[in-house]
Parts: sequence; C-alpha cells; structure tokens
Amino acid sequence: MSASEPSWVGSAREAAARGSDADDVDVVPVRRPPLFDSAGLGTLLNVFAAGALWAGAILRELESGNPFDRLAMPLRFLAVVVSARAVILLARWLPRWRLALSARRHALVLTRDGLWLRTPDGEQHVNRSDVLGIVEPGDWGRRASARFVPVYVLRRPATDGRALLALPPVFETPGLLAERLMRWAGPVSPSAATASPRSSGRTLPSALPSALYDAAAAGRPAEGAAVIRHGAGWLRRGPYAALLFGVVFAEATLRLPSDVSLGLLPALAIAVAVAIPLFWIASTWRHVGPRRGLALVLTSHEALLRTRAGVLRARWRDVPSIGVETRVGWSLLEGRHEARKLRIDRVDAPPIRYDEAFLGVPAEVAAALMESFRRIEAHAVQESESESESESESGSESGAASGAASGAASASEADVEESGSCARGGP
Repeated sequence: MSASEPSWVGSAREAAARGSDADDVDVVPVRRPPLFDSAGLGTLLNVFAAGALWAGAILRELESGNPFDRLAMPLRFLAVVVSARAVILLARWLPRWRLALSARRHALVLTRDGLWLRTPDGEQHVNRSDVLGIVEPGDWGRRASARFVPVYVLRRPATDGRALLALPPVFETPGLLAERLMRWAGPVSPSAATASPRSSGRTLPSALPSALYDAAAAGRPAEGAAVIRHGAGWLRRGPYAALLFGVVFAEATLRLPSDVSLGLLPALAIAVAVAIPLFWIASTWRHVGPRRGLALVLTSHEALLRTRAGVLRARWRDVPSIGVETRVGWSLLEGRHEARKLRIDRVDAPPIRYDEAFLGVPAEVAAALMESFRRIEAHAVQESESESESESESGSESGAASGAASGAASASEADVEESGSCARGGP
C-alpha cells in the first residue's frame, strides 16, 4: 500500500483476491458484457446488408456490362454508404469482445469507506465521502435488460480535474449496478459536500475566466475545478454524401475501357466531392479548435466554455435548472438516431445548448455533474446568508443590551449627583 492510499484500500484489495464478501465489504460479482444486444444485432444487420447490396450491384453490372449503369450505380452508392456505417459500428463493437475476454481481470469492491476498482489498466479508488452521485445513462425503463452502458460515479474533482469514474459493464446490468451503488453511497448531502476544503470559502475566484479555462486546458485546473473533455462524435455527422459518391464515381471511371475517356470530368467531380466535407470540417474546427480539447470547465462558482468570441460563463446562482433535450436526428453515417443536447438555463439570458456530439460523456452525465455543483453552490450561498443574518441579529441584540446598560449607568450617575447635591445643600 502506498502512502497516498487510504487504509481501507488494502482490505478491499484482499477481498477482491478472495472473491468473497467480508464485514462491511461488498465484492460485486463479475459477468461478461452483453455482446448481442440491440446495438450488436444492428452491427451484424448492417454488415449483412452491405454484403447484399454489393452482391446486387456486382450482379447488375455483370448483366449490363456498364459501370455507369443506371441501376448498378445507385446500388453501388448504397453499398458504400452501408459499408461505411458497418465499419463505424464494428469499430464500436469489437472493443466489447476485448472487454469480454478480459472481464475476469476486473474487480469492484464497495467498503464502508470507499469504492475500489481494478481494470487491466490499473486501480482506482474513490472515498465514499467524495461521491456526489450515481448516473446510469439511457432509459431507466430498460434497466433490467442487458445493455452495454457504463455506470458513472460522480465524485469531487481530483487534482487533475477528473470528476467522473466510468464503471465498465462487466459487473451487473447497468440498472441493478446503479441501484446497488446508490444504496451504498446513501443520500448525498450538499452540506457534507461543502465541508470539503476544496469547496469551502465564499470568496469569488480572483483569476479571470479565460485564465481558469487555459489553466485547465493545460492540465493545471484550479483547486476544486472539474473538466469535461471534448468529444469527437461530431465528425460522424458531416456531409459525406458527396465524398462517398465521389468514391463510387472514381471507382467506376477506373473500370471503363481504355478507349473511353471522360476528360477532366472525373478529376473535377472528385475535387468537389473531397472539398465539401473538408470545408465543413474546417468551418466546424473554427469553433472546436479554441476549446483546446475541453467541452466544459466547472468551478465552485460557475461553468466555463470557450467560443470563438471568448470564454462564456454561467454562474450557478444564475442557473435555475439544467436539463437534456432529445429529438430524432438523421445522418448519412449514423442513420436515424437520438440526438441530445445539454441545456443550461439562465435567469437573464437565453439558455446555452451544447450538442452531445461535442461532449466526451453522455449529456445526462454532464447534466448530473453540473447539477451537483449547482446544488452545492446554492447550499453554500444559503448557509452564508443564514450566517450573515445570525451575525446581524446577534449584533443588534448586543447593541440593544449595551444601550440598556449605558442607560442604566447614566441613571445611576444622575442619582449619585442628585444625592451629592442634596448632601451639600442640606444643613
């Protein structure tokens, strides 16, 4: 055990080695993650659909003998589109197999003092007093079903700004694991959270918001600040139809007989097909680049996000609520999907909406972490106002008491003077 580890980590490690519970130690059972849930079946369906479309396109071209056949070209374009989707889905699905093969190398132990997690990448632990909440992304109505969804533990920020611990789906179904963790953590009290040295004190940060943001982007976040990394999901929603059609057009051009020439048309078509997504990526990067890899920086007083015009701040005292907006979206590479946005309401300004594709975590996880910061700030403000009222009341009471005491002293002095005058004036 290293000097920086709490004393309870050793007992948790021993319980994981035994594989059995002990007094005040709960070893969560390990299971293989689901491989053939709806997402896995959708991946296989896209692979088979791509194969069927390629077979249809090839058979049609063999029958017509023309690479630019009016039926073969659309079939080939659809085959390229579905193949691109299949590649993306396979890139998400194959890590599940690696996780399934290494499932027995994971361990999760809950003790009275904290949570200990072991993965093939190393060990992590969270003190129970640092837990701010538990979040299971997705539909709670399906919490008993097998889903490949991590459960997130919200914690007080570490020195590097990490405030989220993702538990891989190798222990229980996400809903059952979330319920177990909620029972273990118990109700999170804002008063206990504000008792931390990181969040104590009611003085506003002296550094400029841009300086706080830049320090967090450089890996040196302010004390008690949490960072949410930027995501790369926005790249899958670009205008790639022209690019994929350009691939189909170029491939058909290369298979034309040697005595057939289309002149400069193929080169111009390919140039346009490549330029459209490149222009979109460049224009989007003008907004993404200034963020320097961070989606949000959360401090004890406000949330910071960077735009092209500078750092935009939302003070927790001016944020009445935080939520997630959901709508049905469609893109060429993802098809029909659920598009979600993080919504930050503000008192005297329009709400801030942050597309989940630009977040490194699910929108509801970011919303829950921000809500924890907001509740802690609201509780701290309420406590500060209560202390101020108590001090003002005690000050008025002491003032009234001192006034009464001074009045009594003046009356006593007057009585003494009157008695003296009578004594001097008497016979």
